Amino acid sequence: MTNTLNPDQKKAVAHSEGPLLVIAGAGSGKTRVLTQKISHLIHFNGIPRDQILAITFTNKAAKEMKARVIELIGKEALMPTVGTFHSVCAMILRDEFHLLGRSSHYIIYDSGDQLSLMRQLIKSLNLGERFKQPQEALSLISKLKNNLIGPENLVSSHPNYSDHLKQIYTAYQNALKLNNAIDFDDMLFFVIQLFETQPAALKKYQDKYQYVLIDEYQDTNHAQYFLCKLLTQTHNNICAVGDFDQTIYSWRGAKLQNILQFEQDFPGTKTIALEQNYRSTGHILGAANGVIKNNSQRRPKNLWTENNDGEPVTVYFAYDEVEEATFVADQLRTLKQDKDFSFNNCAILYRTNAQSRIIEEVFNRQNIPYRLVGGVRFYARQEVKDIVSYLHLVENIHDNLALARVVQRPTRGVGQTSIEKMVALSQETGKSIVTLSDEGLLPVSQKQTFAMKALFDMIRAVQQVYATSPENKISNCVHALIELSGYKGMLESDSSDNAMERLENLMEFASISEDDTKELGDFLNDLSLMSVLDATKDSGDAVTLMTLHHAKGLEYPIVFIVGVEDGLLPYFRTKGDAEGMEEERRLMYVGITRGEERVYLVATNQRTLFGDLWFHNVSPFIKELPKEHSRVLVSERVVDQNGAILDKLRESGIAYDTLFAAGKPIIGATSVGITSLATGDVVKHKVWGTGVVKAVEGAGEKMMVKVGFSDETRNLMTKYAPLEKL
Repeated sequence: MTNTLNPDQKKAVAHSEGPLLVIAGAGSGKTRVLTQKISHLIHFNGIPRDQILAITFTNKAAKEMKARVIELIGKEALMPTVGTFHSVCAMILRDEFHLLGRSSHYIIYDSGDQLSLMRQLIKSLNLGERFKQPQEALSLISKLKNNLIGPENLVSSHPNYSDHLKQIYTAYQNALKLNNAIDFDDMLFFVIQLFETQPAALKKYQDKYQYVLIDEYQDTNHAQYFLCKLLTQTHNNICAVGDFDQTIYSWRGAKLQNILQFEQDFPGTKTIALEQNYRSTGHILGAANGVIKNNSQRRPKNLWTENNDGEPVTVYFAYDEVEEATFVADQLRTLKQDKDFSFNNCAILYRTNAQSRIIEEVFNRQNIPYRLVGGVRFYARQEVKDIVSYLHLVENIHDNLALARVVQRPTRGVGQTSIEKMVALSQETGKSIVTLSDEGLLPVSQKQTFAMKALFDMIRAVQQVYATSPENKISNCVHALIELSGYKGMLESDSSDNAMERLENLMEFASISEDDTKELGDFLNDLSLMSVLDATKDSGDAVTLMTLHHAKGLEYPIVFIVGVEDGLLPYFRTKGDAEGMEEERRLMYVGITRGEERVYLVATNQRTLFGDLWFHNVSPFIKELPKEHSRVLVSERVVDQNGAILDKLRESGIAYDTLFAAGKPIIGATSVGITSLATGDVVKHKVWGTGVVKAVEGAGEKMMVKVGFSDETRNLMTKYAPLEKL
């Protein structure tokens, strides 16, 4: 066992018999513990490499874990299975799906495929009045699948039951089966169905995996939890690693109770807490601890570090969203110039994607490079998705959805109405469109029938290219499709500015797949399973912009969280919802603990968002920050214009300093308090020097004065302005 582990980490690594729950605080080295534990199980406990299963939530995390494991144990023919829930289930279905009467050559529909299919079904079933958006139906179906409820089990006693929901759910599953496709939720749903109906298959995998390790256990939904229970019933060796304070995905099915009740679900559990943080400074951890302790659905845990205290967490109140973005830009430039940070060291986090717009505008004006996580990714570009759809047809020529996507790119004289007729007949007869074509039953004109036959002949020709290629099979397929489909000719004859760029993207896709030795089905599944972060590539020195949810699992020396206002963080939809409020607080905790050296929390006096002007209150999370670990600054403009946020800060008992214009020092505004001045009085300001009072409004603590200095006139609140009466 390596000497780099602390005492609690060593205990977690050494425990090898029975259930283990590792409460791993942010930055506490959980990946190190997991990988060292795998090595320890092999070298000290004699568990064969291929009888260890390690599951995490993203391909990126799985890839990192796999690389670290190889460093520790070396690479041999038999290795531990390391992957995501979805990739592990995909592997099982490849081998066992036939036991459920399904082909192992299935394809995985991504979110775009699901939306396209659902739109078709809602239209064909005349359910547009019931389901205004296809996403509404997909969301309901996803929740049902995550709770292991199939359309045949959806009964009237279910909270979301309706005849229309059962109808669309049944049609959706039938359409997937017709196309020999599954969606993400199906992967776990069908594996659990397999294990519950095929005892021999369940025993096979229970015997195969002597030890199961689950990362990010707090993010598991009911289906994932149930799969863990099934897999570990024989050996009872499960190591769950997670943190109840980082459960932020309830909206997609994650159940906090899975980790809080782990000891009840797995009797005899040994629980070990990892509280030493290796990532952040003392002030950052103090601020995070001060916020999260206000949650009730947790167990006592206090992150600590041997790192220095660093800078207090900076809270800044800007006047509006433009000043907010400008403040962030100014701080970034200062950090880069004075502190030698690169833009790559910095991340800007926000609650909603809409908040990135003004930041992008300001950054573009100021030439600050940035990368937007969640923007249009390479694999989401139209031309790449088209070729991937063609590849889906090469893998499964019966895939009606992939066919519908590409039949008009390039155009073949087959319009949308004809496509809908073919899809409708396919659904009515239970025969795929290619089968209808082969049998001469397509409900379209003779010319269109010939066009469809030519398309299927082309797909079969590319299938032959794939079957006869000794190497680079996928890349050869891509090159063949670009040529034979007419896609290359379509782009070469296109005079638009981006046509050549689109063709270059296709060639880039072909080159990416050159060294891929997977089978085509596995290659396509890997593309489908890519998360937003998995597909994010470095693009030089640039600031990262993303939502707080996307930031989970990442870390940056400098972190800005913008929009920390009551209504944005916490989000207005959680008002009156105790559980929702606690999840918002966990989201704040996750955001703060992404920071290594400096964290800035930025809010505004007023904000234009979603087309409306908002005057949010002070976020309760700012009120919960320990004063010894934070400092609060208010922009000069807010003070000059007596912004409404000032009264709200005072009502909350929050002391603040004023941040003056660039190049001016920070003044301790709360240490002064002149409340009696008259027109004509001479005053001295610590920054602008001597001036004369030109006008007075209000009295006492709410007195405002207009002071003329040598080169400018300022509106100041006397209680907080650093003034001295001469």
